[in-house]
Amino acid sequence: MNHQVADPATALSLQNLFGLATATASRAIECWTNGAVALALEDLHEAPLEEAVSQLGVSEERAVMILLGIDGELTGDFVLCFGERDGRLLCSAVIGMEPNEDEEWSELDKSALLETGNILGSAYLNELTSLLQRQLVPTPPQFVLDFGASVVEQVLLPHGMLSDAVFVARTAFRHGVDHRLDAQVLFVPGPALRDVMQVSIAGR
Repeated sequence: MNHQVADPATALSLQNLFGLATATASRAIECWTNGAVALALEDLHEAPLEEAVSQLGVSEERAVMILLGIDGELTGDFVLCFGERDGRLLCSAVIGMEPNEDEEWSELDKSALLETGNILGSAYLNELTSLLQRQLVPTPPQFVLDFGASVVEQVLLPHGMLSDAVFVARTAFRHGVDHRLDAQVLFVPGPALRDVMQVSIAGR
């Protein structure tokens, strides 16, 4: 299996695309949370599958993940991933309540993070749709609380026979001036989507 590394033009275009998508998502989340939460893309790079889990930094601890797929002819997956503590802090910022790490995740907690993931994933898909001029249909987001390595490997496994690299976007969530929460977004385009992306970018 060959490592499909994005060429420099593709990598730069994806950096710009993810930057635009993150800015769009940030405006929506700031509006939704009355300015309590903003986000910014800090880095986007391609990583081999075997390194993706370790780069998330959650392989040995429980993590909160929002999974959002792309359905139809052009498939793929997004994974928004937090360590559990950062996930609770973001949730508390969104719903305006103090975090309680001793309690189970409530439906309100889950709903807050599902909507956060939905806003971010939809922003990415809108930018991709504009780039490709192809309709990309999102699946309903899923909330998962488990050991990070286990969940991410399950997401990556269907892609591993066809591609051995994913895009990792390091995203900062900011709550006020002094509070920063780190998240990672894995973007795993299926082979057909990856090919269409490369053709669209090359033709620009």
